[in-house]
Amino acid sequence: MGDIRRLKDGDILKYSSGIFSSKWKRMYAVLFSDSRLVWFEQKGDRKPKGSVLLKDILVPRNHQNLTKTC
Repeated sequence: MGDIRRLKDGDILKYSSGIFSSKWKRMYAVLFSDSRLVWFEQKGDRKPKGSVLLKDILVPRNHQNLTKTC
């Protein structure tokens, strides 16, 4: 198993939708060399709010057809 390194970090916007409101929230994110994206409420927090292993994400070829049109 190789050494897991921090590749990039910085602010991202995360969309949150609720019963009464929907909004974009600024979060702090870190991308690691094992393709893990981890996000935090703010920079310096020790406990992440969430994470995803990007190498496990599949994007369909015709992803344009999945967008909602009004």
